[in-house]
Amino acid sequence: MPVFSFLATRPAELPAETRLYELTPRPHASQKSPLPEPLRRATYLADGPEAVPGAALVVPADGQLMFERAGSGPGRGGVVRLLLNVRKPGITRGQFARHWREVHAPLAIGMHPHYDYYTTNISTDPDGEWDGVLQEWFPTREAFEEHEAGLGDVKKEVSDDYQYFLADSAECPQWIGVEVES
Repeated sequence: MPVFSFLATRPAELPAETRLYELTPRPHASQKSPLPEPLRRATYLADGPEAVPGAALVVPADGQLMFERAGSGPGRGGVVRLLLNVRKPGITRGQFARHWREVHAPLAIGMHPHYDYYTTNISTDPDGEWDGVLQEWFPTREAFEEHEAGLGDVKKEVSDDYQYFLADSAECPQWIGVEVES
């Protein structure tokens, strides 16, 4: 079970088996709201089996690898897009997870993505404000940008599906991360 710890500063020590990523915020073009206060200062993310002390936000999750091929990924290099998701009002977290994993992820993967690794992480905190954390690994920042550019037309079916399980995809905070050697 991964635990995502969003941090304002690089921690001096990390728990065993924890990866550290340096983050760059990447707001959506149509994003109306600024990042929530605890996330504005997040410049690092730790992904491991336990929370990192001093984290501005901690999201414990049930992670499920949905797609992997040779190339970028945890410990293999590249860039990761991290996206915090909030479920659509009126559906349970279980319904959100089922749709994301059984409908949306296969649809996205079937569109011949530019990423090499795709993981859905469903929050296990019943009181948490975030319902999931998406991890998509791309070989380069350019591959990520090419993937994003294709969402409007080529991958329209994927973006049209957001309405069935996400509150407002444009309001989901996202970052580009690069793994930091520890």
